[in-house]
Amino acid sequence: MPAATITTTSAQAFAVPEGKFGYEVKNVSDVLVYLRHAKTVATSSTNMGIPLEPGERRLVVFRKRLNREMTVMGIHAGTGNKTVVWDSIDQEVIGAVASSSSAPGDAAANFLGAVGGKTKTVDVTFSLDTNAYAAGDVLADRQVIAACMRKDDGTGFLAGFTLIDVDAQGVEMDVVFLSADVAVGTENSAVSLSAANALNLLGTVNVTADDWVDLVNSKCATKANINLPIKAVSGTDDIYVALVTRGTPTHTAAGITGRFHFMQD
Repeated sequence: MPAATITTTSAQAFAVPEGKFGYEVKNVSDVLVYLRHAKTVATSSTNMGIPLEPGERRLVVFRKRLNREMTVMGIHAGTGNKTVVWDSIDQEVIGAVASSSSAPGDAAANFLGAVGGKTKTVDVTFSLDTNAYAAGDVLADRQVIAACMRKDDGTGFLAGFTLIDVDAQGVEMDVVFLSADVAVGTENSAVSLSAANALNLLGTVNVTADDWVDLVNSKCATKANINLPIKAVSGTDDIYVALVTRGTPTHTAAGITGRFHFMQD
């Protein structure tokens, strides 16, 4: 998500482009900030607008596409500059309801809060050992799939994923999903997920040797229609993923990239 600066005086935080259905914003600073859909925010009033607590994420959804660019102003009562991250919403969100607020142009009403049904794709480049693996070894210990849920402690579904193997090894592996930052073992050694840490498993997906498509200089494997229920790591909007090989590959340090697709509640 792009970052936007919030100051102690009225200033434009970001602009939602024409043709969008709204925006998503998260306060990644340590103070309460306020956002407002207006040309200006009074510099003497640091509590005007939509409140956004530290770590809070909101969706602002319009019934219709914006027919012109919309400015979002920001202000806070702390010291120095603060940061929010945001992104525009490209598709109509089913279930947006009217409120007393209005948006520019034909976007006559918006909804502030939790609207489900949004999709998110997150890429992860796995850190790998460059020595030969044995079957049953940890190919890549847990790595974060950052901000894959709509909000902290959020839920959703893993719809599917694609693995891209630029080393063209294409061996069978298990993809392990976790709701905590816990190790599944040491890379290039046998998997050794403890009984206690196993309670953080969200699920596993097996990628067979037949799933890989040979692209000559690389191989890729796609697993669709997984629909695995997901719950974020406590206090975050992340989950973790690890790989366990069922073959004997040799990889470069960044030889596998995963592209993970989510439906967010």
